[in-house]
Amino acid sequence: MEGSADVLANWEKIKATEKDIQKREDTSILAGIPESLPPLLKAYRIQAKVAHVGFDWEQGNVLPLQEKVKEELQEVSDALSLKESQERVEEEIGDLFFAVVNLSRHVGVNPDVALQRANKKFEFRFRQVENMVHEAGKEWNDYNLEELDRFWREVKGSNSATDKNKEASDSSLL
Repeated sequence: MEGSADVLANWEKIKATEKDIQKREDTSILAGIPESLPPLLKAYRIQAKVAHVGFDWEQGNVLPLQEKVKEELQEVSDALSLKESQERVEEEIGDLFFAVVNLSRHVGVNPDVALQRANKKFEFRFRQVENMVHEAGKEWNDYNLEELDRFWREVKGSNSATDKNKEASDSSLL
């Protein structure tokens, strides 16, 4: 009679064999994209794979992609204003991310690199705001958002002239 350890080991072998068979039988264009990829990279790879068979937006014309991003952003806004479920809002934000990744792919921008740069830029600026708060000798809770936003705008204003022009259309807290 087999012990529970033997039964479990046998079960794991059976499941592994089933997974191997499924992998070999998966003839989808999307087969082979690892489940473990970070979501931005996975979205990029999915879109690149389907583009190889013509399931893609027209090359060289980013206007429809920009419109798609606007459409997805509107769907997020609608879900929020209608107080939809958290799951629904999450779905719409996911669709927005997917559309932005597609736009980035079409303009030759790696979305992961772009997000890393945005994170670094935000961190750099926020650290400058932290220094301003510290130098003023006050605590964070002594400031309201308007006062902190004033510091933020001052930090943004200290950038080079090129950055000032580029950031003129940015919202104040980005």
